[in-house]
Amino acid sequence: MKGKKIIKAFITKLINKKHWPTVDLKTYNEVINTIKSEKERIIEKLYETVRKEIQNKQYRLNYLACSNNKHTNIETNMQQISQEIYLLYDTKVTKFIENLMQILIDFIIFDYYERGKKNWKSHIFKDRPRKKANFGQQYCTEGTTFSRVELILRDFSSPDTKVLFVGDGDLCSLALKSKVDFEIHMLDIDREIIRFIENKNTGIITHKINLAKGVPKELHNYFDAIMLDPFWDIKGAEMFINPACECIKKNKLSRIYVCICPLVIGDNYWTLQKMILNKGLVFHEIIKHFNWYELNTDGAYNQVLDIFSDINRKYFKSDLLNNSLNIPYATSDMHILGFL
Repeated sequence: MKGKKIIKAFITKLINKKHWPTVDLKTYNEVINTIKSEKERIIEKLYETVRKEIQNKQYRLNYLACSNNKHTNIETNMQQISQEIYLLYDTKVTKFIENLMQILIDFIIFDYYERGKKNWKSHIFKDRPRKKANFGQQYCTEGTTFSRVELILRDFSSPDTKVLFVGDGDLCSLALKSKVDFEIHMLDIDREIIRFIENKNTGIITHKINLAKGVPKELHNYFDAIMLDPFWDIKGAEMFINPACECIKKNKLSRIYVCICPLVIGDNYWTLQKMILNKGLVFHEIIKHFNWYELNTDGAYNQVLDIFSDINRKYFKSDLLNNSLNIPYATSDMHILGFL
């Protein structure tokens, strides 16, 4: 798989080795301990440096605004600097960059155990639509898609099982349908994803739905299993979890599978847990580092990386921060919810 080749190349470069696989668990631990030590130093100065960079960009913006220079690119430069200032002011962005260093540690640990995973057939992903930033799409790896399916099949075997995927850019509905003949539904706001799944398998029941407006009542209390990979902020997570709670059957065999990244959601993780418990659900399992996502450098994410790469070149010159900004994958935990 292409993803495994990327993993091998990235880890080999990070640990400064020429061959793969020559790394044992001792070497992994040495790398992790070194990263943890330097991580503390960088985080201590990261926010101070961001504030300084905001000031520098504001000075530059003011200079351009007051300049009598009629250069044709001046308006474009002002728009770009304004956007960069906006991104730097967004504390969630800085927090994510900080967390990339912890994700880097998680990624190294994941890689050690990744070697034992199966290679999956990937024909269902051929010609999949490109992800859309305006819908908050970030596709998981192909292996993660099939791992999610295996999790459902671990818990459900009856041919009468009804499964719902809340948002399905990851094509879990296709992966599950390729293995069993459950009644499978998917709902999404993206018409292109819906058409793609319909063309691949007409046995999957699709729904074009904006979660912010709720789900039809005929879907309430209908499903045995629901899988969702919501936005990683608290409001986005609630927007996905609320309809899932409406659609799940209220019995002790039902399961809701939720992908959450505690590192990114931060202190709101406890708020989210409380909200889930208040709905009468319990946490049956939390599987660390279950979901993996390719961090493709395109769109707004690429712009964020460029800004922080520039900060690193100017102020830190840190190989650790540089490696964190170039990490090819991120991870989230699988939370399996149910009723007593």
